[in-house]
Amino acid sequence: MLGGRDRYDAPTAQVSGALTSRLGRRFVLLFTLCALLPLVVFATLSVTTVSEQVRQDTRESLRNAAKSAGMAIAGRLDQIANGISLAGDLVQHWRSDGAWFGGDAFKAKVAMHCRAMWLVDGDHVEVLSGDLEYVAVAMTGDERAHLAAGKPLLQTVGDPAELMMSLDINMKDGEDIRVVALINADWLWDPAELRGSNCEFAASDVRGTMLCRTFHDDPAASVVATKVIKEGLSGKTAASGSLDW
Repeated sequence: MLGGRDRYDAPTAQVSGALTSRLGRRFVLLFTLCALLPLVVFATLSVTTVSEQVRQDTRESLRNAAKSAGMAIAGRLDQIANGISLAGDLVQHWRSDGAWFGGDAFKAKVAMHCRAMWLVDGDHVEVLSGDLEYVAVAMTGDERAHLAAGKPLLQTVGDPAELMMSLDINMKDGEDIRVVALINADWLWDPAELRGSNCEFAASDVRGTMLCRTFHDDPAASVVATKVIKEGLSGKTAASGSLDW
C-alpha cells in the first residue's frame, strides 16, 4: 500500500516541485496560456461570427419589412390614382350632359379611400364627395409639369400632415380641369399591415414631414427624412422602401 501511494503521489510531487521554482512557474504559465489561447481565439471568432450574422439578419429583416410596406402603400396609392382617373372620366361624361355630380354609389366608393374629392377649374371648385373645404396647395414648376404630363401628383398638406392626390383631365372644350382627392389616412396607413417582424414603421416625405409612425418613442424626423432622401436620390427604391411618387 505504501509503495502504491508513493507511486501515485509522485506526479503531484513533481508538479509541486515545479511550482516552487521561478522557471517552473513560468513554464506552467506558458503551458496554460498555450492551451487556453486557441480556446479564446475560437470563442472570440464564434461570438464575432454569430454577432455579425445577427446584424446581417436584422438588416435583411428591416429591408424586407421596408420593401413590403412600400409595396403595400404603392398599391394603395395606385388604387387612389385609378379612382381619380375614373372620376375624371365620369366628370367628362357628366359635363357633357350638363351635370357635375355622380350618384350615391360613386360617393360611397370614393368615401372609402378619400375624405373628400373636388373638381378644380381655376378658382372654381365643385365638391364631388365629402364635406370638407378645398384648400389650394402651392406647386413647384416640376410639379406643374408632372401634372401637365397626365401623371397623378401626390402632395403633403395640412398639420397634421395628410396626403392629397391630383390629376389633370382634358375636357372636350379644351379646358384643363383637375380632380383632387384628400386621401383617407386611416385607410392608407394600416399599422398591422405596415409593421414587419420585430420592426416598427415610419413614413416621411422628402421634406422631412412625418406622415405616419408606429414607434412608441418617435424617431427623429430628420433621421428618417435623410434616409428617404438619400435612398431616393440614389435610385434604391426597390430595396429601401422609398416610393417614386
